[in-house]
Amino acid sequence: MKKALVIGATGMDGSLMVDLLLSKGYFVYATFYSKTNLKEQENLNWFFFDLSDDNLVFSLLSIHVHESIDEVYNFGGVSFSPDSIRMPSYTMDVNYRSVMRLLAWVEYKKCKFFQSSSSEVFGKIKNLTLNENSSRNPHTPYAHAKNLVDMMLRYMREQGYPVYNAISFNHECNLRGEQFVTKKITKFVAEIVNHKRVGKLKLGNIHSKRDWGYAPDFVEGFYEMMQGEPQELIFATAKTHSVLDILEISFSSQGLKWQDYVVIESELVREDERDNLIGDYSKALQSIKWCPKKHFDEMIIEMVELEKNKK
Repeated sequence: MKKALVIGATGMDGSLMVDLLLSKGYFVYATFYSKTNLKEQENLNWFFFDLSDDNLVFSLLSIHVHESIDEVYNFGGVSFSPDSIRMPSYTMDVNYRSVMRLLAWVEYKKCKFFQSSSSEVFGKIKNLTLNENSSRNPHTPYAHAKNLVDMMLRYMREQGYPVYNAISFNHECNLRGEQFVTKKITKFVAEIVNHKRVGKLKLGNIHSKRDWGYAPDFVEGFYEMMQGEPQELIFATAKTHSVLDILEISFSSQGLKWQDYVVIESELVREDERDNLIGDYSKALQSIKWCPKKHFDEMIIEMVELEKNKK
């Protein structure tokens, strides 16, 4: 039986990866920082893990994962870029320095290592199609930390280490955190339908565009990537949609008009807006035969329906 460690297993991607690995017959070690919604099942071993604790990274992993292991997937750390601006030192610690400590443990265990990176590494730009060789100009602590890790992994691959990094563009599903606009809108619509919401939804620039994909598609790609040669790949859809598109799809799917429920407030417009960036996933298509499957409309409607039917 193969064994894997998933760090940050209560987040969206981490949770999806745990489920995928279990479905493929793995024994999974999974870390949590908060005990929210921990599912207990066979071949799954949870343990608490604080990426910011320098003294505990190596010792905790050695205590809980005391046997040979095949794959490590790191989804831990600060995941919402605006948060990193409020706490830059903490972000650099858990998104960069902690990964350096993890890599020392991975080298000791002689296993494969996957790092979740982000299109944020390309910086504050607009109206561009980006691939693995595009220039980078990270502009937030989150982006800087991700970029530094990417550069280290590139160096390690040159030295023969089995390390992988996925530069993911925006990807969503019903497990997305409520601070993200896709979940904010789809949850609001579900609550309107279920008569659990009064008042208006406040949004900023609804014409902002993103390359939005379906998280389960991306996570399947991460797994397939780890079964091949160590490399860096972009995961995206090569299409963009606007926040307005999310509003129209979400509300119309329930027979509602978004204009009746939404207020646009200028103070919510982000100054560092990255807009209309498209990810070129052709390398992933060529090397691991990966491409996005679920369409944007289907994803948004699924998010509304799952939120609406949540018990």
